[in-house]
Amino acid sequence: MPSAEHRSAFTGSLLRTRAWPTVGYCAGIHLAGLTSSARRSLEWFSEKTQPFPKVKILYRTRFVPLGLAANTEQAAIMPEARRVWYALLLTIGFALVSLGTAQPVKVFLQEAHTKDTAYLDAERSLAAAQDELRKAQGDPEIAPLLLTRAQESLVVAQARLGQSRQEALARALEAYSAVLLSQTDLALAQQRKELTALQLQAASLRFQAGAISAAELARMRDQDAQAASAVRTAQRALDQARARLRPYGEVRVESLPEPGTVDVARFGIQNHVRLLEVQQQVREAERALALAAGPDTAPLDRAARERDLARARTAQMDVERNLGDVLEATKRRLQSAQENHRLARESQVRLGNELVAAQRRFQAGAIAQVVLEQAELARAEADRSVLAAQIEVWNAIYALQAAGNN
Repeated sequence: MPSAEHRSAFTGSLLRTRAWPTVGYCAGIHLAGLTSSARRSLEWFSEKTQPFPKVKILYRTRFVPLGLAANTEQAAIMPEARRVWYALLLTIGFALVSLGTAQPVKVFLQEAHTKDTAYLDAERSLAAAQDELRKAQGDPEIAPLLLTRAQESLVVAQARLGQSRQEALARALEAYSAVLLSQTDLALAQQRKELTALQLQAASLRFQAGAISAAELARMRDQDAQAASAVRTAQRALDQARARLRPYGEVRVESLPEPGTVDVARFGIQNHVRLLEVQQQVREAERALALAAGPDTAPLDRAARERDLARARTAQMDVERNLGDVLEATKRRLQSAQENHRLARESQVRLGNELVAAQRRFQAGAIAQVVLEQAELARAEADRSVLAAQIEVWNAIYALQAAGNN
């Protein structure tokens, strides 16, 4: 346990520097994702730090260099600082507990499809097809054609179950990632609100000094009001995203892993359930035409069955063409998403370097706090762009798996 002198030294350094984003990052603090008890702890900590105007609690999801240079001789040992220290430890503890209950997306997707109604319907259809085949196999007097049909129906039911599973996973991933992105949007909206509050404060001081007009001050107030409205809108969007995720149970989202390399060449339509269905229809039409080859079939009936076969084959070609087009479009979507993700990463690195430079200049007294806030906001927006691009890559991967039935 740190001594009182070390605790107060850390607290004094925390009050004099902008190290709180790192503390928030290391604790995993994100207001939109915390439990109610952790949120109350954050509010209590914010209340206890009100006497210190330099202390602000911002909810970050990125790394900001610590840059602490504690001076134990200059740090004041005071009861308020000690309370701040313990409040911070309590907040970190709640945040770590919150992170401990987070569910990685791979774990979430292992069972997510079992809560999808379309998948459950396909599962029941497969069970029915299996029962029919067992009955057919157990009947010694069954016609060979009926047994063949039961076997073909089972193959289609198995393909339908696999297709339903892939589509259910794609829907579950979309619901999971929507919450993750909405949380980031809320944090970003809160950060923009804090920046506009600082800008409004600066504008008020300049207006009092006669440096700007009343119209300029009113414009800054409007911007601050719009930022506050954006926070409320982001909160509602997060609530809606959580509602869409609720059918999957109590799920706490966490960051997505980096998407790996995908071999798009291995995806095809040959096992797609829609293609298997029309192929079965073609076989049935061929069988019907073969049965009409005898002398007991009228020529008009045979001609009708020939037309049925022609329509079935035309339908098969249409399905093959449509499935192929969808598959190729999905492949292009994945390639585009991967390129956008790469570009977003490059922008993130560039803005991260600019933020580090801005922090150094701020510590040297060369720039104002508002300028540093703007650099931090630019980096946060880059982080959001990376997350959105990453989500699109994952969505494209699962869409490709559904289109290729793999």
